Order: sequence, then structure tokens, then C-alpha cells
Amino acid sequence: MKIIEDIVWGSIEVSDLSLQFIDTKAFQRLHNLKQLGTCSWVWCSANHTRFEHSLGVMHLAKRLLHHLQDKHPELGIDERRIELVGLAGLLHDIGHGPFSHVFDDSIISELKINNGWEHHESRSIDIMKYIIEENRIEISKDEQDWIASLINPEKEYNDFWHNIISSNGPFDVDKADYLIRDSIYVNKKPIPSIDKIIKWARVIDNKLCFSEHIQIELNDFISTRYKMHKQIYQHHAVLSVQAMLSDIMLINKEYYRKTIEEKNIESFINLDDRILYIFELSKDNTTTNIMSRLYKRDLYKIIDRIESDKKLEIKENKNQKIIESKLKWVPNEYKYNNLQLYNKKTNQIVKTKQIGRAHV
Repeated sequence: MKIIEDIVWGSIEVSDLSLQFIDTKAFQRLHNLKQLGTCSWVWCSANHTRFEHSLGVMHLAKRLLHHLQDKHPELGIDERRIELVGLAGLLHDIGHGPFSHVFDDSIISELKINNGWEHHESRSIDIMKYIIEENRIEISKDEQDWIASLINPEKEYNDFWHNIISSNGPFDVDKADYLIRDSIYVNKKPIPSIDKIIKWARVIDNKLCFSEHIQIELNDFISTRYKMHKQIYQHHAVLSVQAMLSDIMLINKEYYRKTIEEKNIESFINLDDRILYIFELSKDNTTTNIMSRLYKRDLYKIIDRIESDKKLEIKENKNQKIIESKLKWVPNEYKYNNLQLYNKKTNQIVKTKQIGRAHV
């Protein structure tokens, strides 16, 4: 076991099994993927990486499961299962490409990739299996498949295990870590209530539930997510930088097209945010011009934003062209869908409902 010090969670315990994944080129690559992608061009302090976020998700997943293990001995949650869920948290983002969601939302879709690598979760699963095979890590085929189901849950999974790392609901440990971590690094007020949310987590009818008496804390959590999308993730300057980097990536797509089309993992793990400076050395005039504009802060100017099928269309007045930004659209009222609440006196699930609205 090893202790890693983290700015958000303090001392994080890392098991020997987790270290076998961390101490690989594929995972260390996450040091060169900024957690907030293009946001660092707007918020100078937003330089945290997918590496530390992944450690944080692993830490929270284990912490939540140890709490549930204590509250629900009848579930038989053993240490091996907790370890595997922790690995899912550790590896859930290992398949991200350069500039994170920009790569999936703008680049992969433009290349019309249809080989199973359209989304970073699928790449994460393949890279996980690659690491296991290359390093002869003792994880069975069934365990690998189970970890994969946690990283990219299918619709047929409706148990509490598959709502810990990632879920369609308003709370999971991935959201918990990135909202707190991102808030700290962009100097926004962090969420104060994660400890209380975990404390009142329970498993009822095989579902992950939260006590209805902590609705204020849940409201704070979901309201923070809404505000971060509106004020940070989809800030107009962030979207402009995203559009400019997407243009650069597409101009130079032959550099990495074969890697994606052939699902070449060894080549893929050489792709990270530093690719921008490789392209800068090219003799392509358009690339050079866009990079020059980025350095001079002469960003694309947004003259219109149109809500369309959960996408944003951005018009850039320089060339009067429309640039699609496929960041997740956030509605004016952020609803609390798929939230399971229970009554702490009866330990029964109460009717799932919208418990509040977030306004900015």
C-alpha cells in the first residue's frame, strides 16, 4: 500500500493492486490531460489533471462502499469487490483523448468513427484490458467484465453497484470529485456537504438511496453542477477556445486518424494535450494562424447561440461559419431526475420526485 497526498481529499490510500495500474505509461499519461480541457485557457488556475481526478474517484468509491459495508452487512460487500469498484473509478477516464471531451464531441464525430471507440468509456475498457494483459495483473475475465460494466453501465443494469461510479442520476462519485475539484481550481465555493451525503447513503431494494432529510445538501450539490456548467464549462470564452482547438485538430487529423480507426492502443496512449505543440511546428498556415490568434487572445467571437437538440451552434463572425459545440447543454431548470430518496424512520423508499430547482 502507498499513500498519495491530494489537495482535495488529503491522504489517499492506494492498494498494491491499484499501483500496478498507476505505475504504467497508459495511466501516467493522464498527467498530460487537463481535467477541464480548454478551461485552462480562460481560468489560469484550472491546471489540474485527469490523473488526480481519477485518484479522487477511486478514493470516494471506496469510501462510499466502506460506509455501505458498515450499514448493510447483509449485502456481503467484501474487500475484493470494493477493490474492483475502486479500479473502475481509477480507470474510468483513462480513455480520454487530447482536450478530453473536445476529442469525443468534435473530433471523433467528424471522423465518423464507428468501430466501438466513439466514446472514451469504450476506450477506457480496452486500455484496462491492455494493461492487465501487458503487466500480467491477476484479475479474472469475469472480474474484468464486471469492472467494464461499472465504467460503462448498460441500461439493463439497475442495481446500486452500477450507480456508484457513473449514473444517470444527480449524484455519483465521479460527479462528486470533479465538482469539488473543479470548484477549488477555478476559485468557486466548493460543495460543503459531501460527507453528509455519503453518511446518509443507503441501499434499499438494491438501489442507492439518500435520506430525504438531506434535501438541502442534495440541492446544493445539483445547483453547483448547474452553475459550473453555466459559468465555467460553457463560458463563452471556453467555447471559443474549444472551437479553435477543434479546428486545429481537424486540420491535422491525419496525424491520429489511423490510430483511432485501427484501435491502436499503443499509439493512442501517446496522444495527450501536448499534441497541440506538435501541430504548432507544422508548416500548415491555417494551424499557425489559429495558434497565433490563441496566443494573442484573438478568440472566435460568438454572435449567436442556438439551442438545438441538446447542442449549441456557435457562429464565428470572422468567416461567418457555424461551429457546433457539442458540450452537454444544460436547461434553465436543472431537474432532479432518477433520484432515489428514503424516509430515515421507516427505511422505505419515498416517491422519487424533483426536490428543487437551480436558478442562476
